[in-house]
Amino acid sequence: MPEQWTKADLINRIAKLRGYRRYLEICTAYTGHRYGEIDRDLLTTCHRMMYRCPPGHSDGMPVDFRSEELDITECIRAISAQRRRYDIILVDPWHEYATSLRDLGEALNLITEDGTVVVHDCLPPAEEIARPTFTDGDWCGLTYKAYLDCLVAQPTFEYRTVDIDYGCGVIRKGFAAVAPSEERSALMRGWDAIGDDHGAAFRFMRDHKVLWNVVGVEDFLGEEAAQANRRLAARTNTRLSVRDQAALFFARRFR
Repeated sequence: MPEQWTKADLINRIAKLRGYRRYLEICTAYTGHRYGEIDRDLLTTCHRMMYRCPPGHSDGMPVDFRSEELDITECIRAISAQRRRYDIILVDPWHEYATSLRDLGEALNLITEDGTVVVHDCLPPAEEIARPTFTDGDWCGLTYKAYLDCLVAQPTFEYRTVDIDYGCGVIRKGFAAVAPSEERSALMRGWDAIGDDHGAAFRFMRDHKVLWNVVGVEDFLGEEAAQANRRLAARTNTRLSVRDQAALFFARRFR
Protein backbone atom coordinates (compact mmCIF):
# COMPACT_ATOMS: atom_id res chain seq x y z
CA MET A 1 0.00 0.00 0.00
CA PRO A 2 1.20 3.54 -0.65
CA GLU A 3 2.41 5.34 2.47
CA GLN A 4 0.35 8.38 1.53
CA TRP A 5 -2.65 7.71 -0.67
CA THR A 6 -3.51 10.00 -3.57
CA LYS A 7 -6.63 10.26 -5.70
CA ALA A 8 -4.80 8.32 -8.45
CA ASP A 9 -3.93 5.50 -6.03
CA LEU A 10 -7.56 5.30 -4.97
CA ILE A 11 -8.85 5.26 -8.56
CA ASN A 12 -6.41 2.52 -9.53
CA ARG A 13 -7.39 0.34 -6.56
CA ILE A 14 -11.13 0.77 -7.15
CA ALA A 15 -10.63 -0.07 -10.84
CA LYS A 16 -8.70 -3.22 -9.96
CA LEU A 17 -11.25 -4.44 -7.43
CA ARG A 18 -14.22 -3.73 -9.69
CA GLY A 19 -12.75 -4.74 -13.04
CA TYR A 20 -13.18 -1.28 -14.54
CA ARG A 21 -11.71 -0.47 -17.96
CA ARG A 22 -12.94 3.01 -19.00
CA TYR A 23 -11.77 6.20 -17.25
CA LEU A 24 -12.58 9.88 -17.69
CA GLU A 25 -10.95 12.77 -15.87
CA ILE A 26 -12.77 16.10 -15.66
CA CYS A 27 -10.29 18.78 -14.66
CA THR A 28 -8.76 22.15 -15.51
CA ALA A 29 -5.24 23.20 -16.39
CA TYR A 30 -4.85 24.00 -12.67
CA THR A 31 -6.33 20.81 -11.18
CA GLY A 32 -5.91 17.09 -11.74
CA HIS A 33 -2.12 16.80 -12.11
CA ARG A 34 -1.98 13.00 -11.68
CA TYR A 35 -3.33 11.82 -15.01
CA GLY A 36 -0.01 10.13 -15.80
CA GLU A 37 -0.36 7.98 -12.65
CA ILE A 38 -3.54 6.25 -13.83
CA ASP A 39 -2.82 2.56 -14.46
CA ARG A 40 -3.28 2.04 -18.22
CA ASP A 41 -2.87 -1.72 -17.83
CA LEU A 42 -6.14 -1.67 -15.89
CA LEU A 43 -7.92 1.29 -17.42
CA THR A 44 -7.34 0.62 -21.09
CA THR A 45 -9.52 3.57 -22.18
CA CYS A 46 -8.36 6.82 -20.58
CA HIS A 47 -9.82 10.17 -21.61
CA ARG A 48 -9.39 13.64 -20.22
CA MET A 49 -11.71 16.64 -20.41
CA MET A 50 -9.86 19.83 -19.53
CA TYR A 51 -11.41 23.29 -19.33
CA ARG A 52 -9.91 26.67 -18.46
CA CYS A 53 -7.18 25.30 -20.68
CA PRO A 54 -5.14 28.11 -22.32
CA PRO A 55 -4.18 27.78 -26.01
CA GLY A 56 -1.02 25.76 -26.36
CA HIS A 57 -1.18 24.39 -22.81
CA SER A 58 0.39 20.95 -22.49
CA ASP A 59 1.61 18.79 -19.64
CA GLY A 60 2.86 16.11 -22.03
CA MET A 61 -0.30 13.98 -21.73
CA PRO A 62 -3.26 13.86 -24.17
CA VAL A 63 -6.31 16.08 -23.71
CA ASP A 64 -9.23 14.47 -25.53
CA PHE A 65 -11.86 17.14 -24.89
CA ARG A 66 -10.66 20.70 -24.41
CA SER A 67 -12.19 24.10 -23.65
CA GLU A 68 -10.39 27.39 -23.13
CA GLU A 69 -13.30 28.72 -21.07
CA LEU A 70 -15.34 27.53 -18.09
CA ASP A 71 -18.01 26.32 -20.50
CA ILE A 72 -17.85 22.59 -21.34
CA THR A 73 -20.93 22.33 -23.54
CA GLU A 74 -18.97 21.33 -26.64
CA CYS A 75 -16.94 18.78 -24.68
CA ILE A 76 -20.09 17.09 -23.40
CA ARG A 77 -21.60 17.22 -26.89
CA ALA A 78 -18.52 15.47 -28.31
CA ILE A 79 -18.70 12.73 -25.68
CA SER A 80 -22.40 12.25 -26.34
CA ALA A 81 -21.82 12.07 -30.09
CA GLN A 82 -19.39 9.21 -29.49
CA ARG A 83 -21.92 7.50 -27.18
CA ARG A 84 -19.31 7.27 -24.45
CA ARG A 85 -19.93 6.00 -20.94
CA TYR A 86 -17.25 5.48 -18.33
CA ASP A 87 -16.76 3.02 -15.49
CA ILE A 88 -14.93 5.52 -13.27
CA ILE A 89 -14.71 9.30 -13.52
CA LEU A 90 -12.55 11.72 -11.54
CA VAL A 91 -14.08 15.14 -10.95
CA ASP A 92 -11.35 17.62 -9.98
CA PRO A 93 -13.10 20.83 -11.01
CA TRP A 94 -12.51 24.53 -10.96
CA HIS A 95 -13.39 24.69 -7.29
CA GLU A 96 -16.01 27.41 -7.35
CA TYR A 97 -19.47 26.24 -6.33
CA ALA A 98 -21.24 26.48 -9.70
CA THR A 99 -18.55 24.67 -11.70
CA SER A 100 -18.18 21.98 -9.04
CA LEU A 101 -21.93 21.33 -9.02
CA ARG A 102 -22.10 21.29 -12.83
CA ASP A 103 -19.17 18.90 -13.24
CA LEU A 104 -20.61 16.52 -10.66
CA GLY A 105 -23.92 16.45 -12.49
CA GLU A 106 -22.25 15.76 -15.83
CA ALA A 107 -20.13 12.97 -14.34
CA LEU A 108 -23.17 11.28 -12.81
CA ASN A 109 -24.79 11.34 -16.24
CA LEU A 110 -21.74 9.73 -17.86
CA ILE A 111 -21.06 6.77 -15.57
CA THR A 112 -22.19 3.26 -16.35
CA GLU A 113 -24.92 1.67 -14.24
CA ASP A 114 -22.37 0.15 -11.84
CA GLY A 115 -19.83 2.96 -12.26
CA THR A 116 -18.06 5.19 -9.74
CA VAL A 117 -17.48 8.94 -9.55
CA VAL A 118 -14.49 10.10 -7.48
CA VAL A 119 -14.52 13.75 -6.40
CA HIS A 120 -11.37 15.51 -5.21
CA ASP A 121 -11.11 18.13 -2.43
CA CYS A 122 -14.21 17.14 -0.44
CA LEU A 123 -12.55 17.64 3.00
CA PRO A 124 -10.56 20.88 2.96
CA PRO A 125 -8.41 20.94 6.11
CA ALA A 126 -8.44 24.71 6.68
CA GLU A 127 -10.89 27.55 6.08
CA GLU A 128 -8.35 29.66 4.21
CA ILE A 129 -8.20 27.11 1.36
CA ALA A 130 -11.99 26.69 1.28
CA ARG A 131 -12.70 30.17 -0.03
CA PRO A 132 -15.32 30.60 -2.75
CA THR A 133 -12.97 32.15 -5.32
CA PHE A 134 -9.48 31.25 -6.53
CA THR A 135 -6.59 31.58 -4.08
CA ASP A 136 -2.91 31.10 -4.99
CA GLY A 137 -1.44 27.91 -3.60
CA ASP A 138 -3.65 25.18 -2.17
CA TRP A 139 -7.30 25.86 -3.01
CA CYS A 140 -10.18 23.44 -2.41
CA GLY A 141 -12.85 26.11 -2.81
CA LEU A 142 -16.48 25.07 -2.38
CA THR A 143 -16.31 21.64 -3.99
CA TYR A 144 -17.03 20.07 -0.59
CA LYS A 145 -20.26 22.08 -0.38
CA ALA A 146 -21.39 21.35 -3.95
CA TYR A 147 -20.64 17.66 -3.34
CA LEU A 148 -22.98 17.38 -0.37
CA ASP A 149 -25.66 19.58 -1.95
CA CYS A 150 -25.61 17.48 -5.13
CA LEU A 151 -26.05 14.23 -3.22
CA VAL A 152 -28.84 15.61 -1.05
CA ALA A 153 -30.63 16.66 -4.23
CA GLN A 154 -30.13 13.20 -5.83
CA PRO A 155 -30.92 10.65 -3.12
CA THR A 156 -30.63 7.71 -5.55
CA PHE A 157 -26.84 8.07 -5.26
CA GLU A 158 -24.94 6.87 -2.20
CA TYR A 159 -21.52 8.03 -1.16
CA ARG A 160 -18.47 7.75 1.07
CA THR A 161 -15.73 10.33 1.58
CA VAL A 162 -12.33 8.66 1.90
CA ASP A 163 -10.09 10.63 4.26
CA ILE A 164 -7.06 10.98 1.98
CA ASP A 165 -5.63 13.69 -0.30
CA TYR A 166 -7.92 16.55 0.87
CA GLY A 167 -10.91 14.18 0.84
CA CYS A 168 -11.96 11.93 -2.05
CA GLY A 169 -15.71 11.49 -2.43
CA VAL A 170 -16.85 8.16 -3.88
CA ILE A 171 -20.33 8.16 -5.42
CA ARG A 172 -22.35 5.23 -6.77
CA LYS A 173 -25.91 4.21 -7.44
CA GLY A 174 -27.10 2.20 -4.47
CA PHE A 175 -23.72 2.10 -2.69
CA ALA A 176 -23.99 1.10 1.01
CA ALA A 177 -26.82 3.40 2.03
CA VAL A 178 -26.54 5.11 5.39
CA ALA A 179 -29.67 4.47 7.44
CA PRO A 180 -31.60 7.67 8.22
CA SER A 181 -31.65 8.81 11.82
CA GLU A 182 -33.09 11.70 13.79
CA GLU A 183 -29.57 13.03 14.39
CA ARG A 184 -28.78 12.97 10.70
CA SER A 185 -32.06 14.64 9.79
CA ALA A 186 -31.37 17.38 12.34
CA LEU A 187 -27.90 17.92 10.90
CA MET A 188 -29.34 18.19 7.40
CA ARG A 189 -31.75 20.87 8.58
CA GLY A 190 -28.81 22.74 10.10
CA TRP A 191 -26.84 22.44 6.86
CA ASP A 192 -29.75 23.72 4.78
CA ALA A 193 -30.10 26.73 7.08
CA ILE A 194 -26.52 27.87 6.42
CA GLY A 195 -27.23 28.96 2.86
CA ASP A 196 -24.41 31.02 1.35
CA ASP A 197 -22.50 31.72 4.56
CA HIS A 198 -19.27 30.06 3.42
CA GLY A 199 -17.43 30.47 6.70
CA ALA A 200 -20.30 28.84 8.58
CA ALA A 201 -20.44 26.06 5.95
CA PHE A 202 -16.77 25.23 6.46
CA ARG A 203 -17.11 25.18 10.25
CA PHE A 204 -20.18 22.96 9.96
CA MET A 205 -18.28 20.53 7.73
CA ARG A 206 -15.32 20.50 10.14
CA ASP A 207 -17.58 19.77 13.13
CA HIS A 208 -20.10 17.40 11.49
CA LYS A 209 -18.20 15.19 9.08
CA VAL A 210 -20.75 12.45 9.68
CA LEU A 211 -22.83 14.06 6.90
CA TRP A 212 -19.95 13.49 4.48
CA ASN A 213 -19.85 9.79 5.49
CA VAL A 214 -16.12 10.00 6.16
CA VAL A 215 -14.22 6.70 6.22
CA GLY A 216 -10.54 5.81 6.50
CA VAL A 217 -8.85 4.34 3.45
CA GLU A 218 -8.22 0.93 5.03
CA ASP A 219 -11.85 0.56 6.07
CA PHE A 220 -13.03 1.71 2.66
CA LEU A 221 -10.79 -0.74 0.82
CA GLY A 222 -11.90 -3.51 3.17
CA GLU A 223 -15.50 -2.80 2.17
CA GLU A 224 -14.52 -2.75 -1.50
CA ALA A 225 -12.68 -6.06 -1.27
CA ALA A 226 -15.59 -7.68 0.57
CA GLN A 227 -18.02 -6.48 -2.11
CA ALA A 228 -15.70 -7.78 -4.85
CA ASN A 229 -15.61 -11.20 -3.15
CA ARG A 230 -19.40 -11.26 -2.88
CA ARG A 231 -19.76 -10.42 -6.57
CA LEU A 232 -17.30 -13.17 -7.50
CA ALA A 233 -19.12 -15.68 -5.32
CA ALA A 234 -22.47 -14.70 -6.85
CA ARG A 235 -21.10 -15.18 -10.38
CA THR A 236 -19.59 -18.55 -9.40
CA ASN A 237 -22.84 -19.72 -7.81
CA THR A 238 -24.75 -18.68 -10.91
CA ARG A 239 -22.42 -20.70 -13.14
CA LEU A 240 -22.68 -23.73 -10.88
CA SER A 241 -26.43 -23.42 -10.80
CA VAL A 242 -26.58 -23.44 -14.61
CA ARG A 243 -24.39 -26.55 -14.79
CA ASP A 244 -26.40 -28.27 -12.10
CA GLN A 245 -29.62 -27.51 -13.96
CA ALA A 246 -28.17 -28.91 -17.20
CA ALA A 247 -26.97 -32.05 -15.45
CA LEU A 248 -30.38 -32.54 -13.89
CA PHE A 249 -32.09 -32.10 -17.27
CA PHE A 250 -29.95 -34.71 -19.00
CA ALA A 251 -30.20 -37.10 -16.06
CA ARG A 252 -33.99 -36.94 -16.30
CA ARG A 253 -34.09 -36.96 -20.09
CA PHE A 254 -31.89 -40.01 -20.59
CA ARG A 255 -32.41 -42.11 -17.48
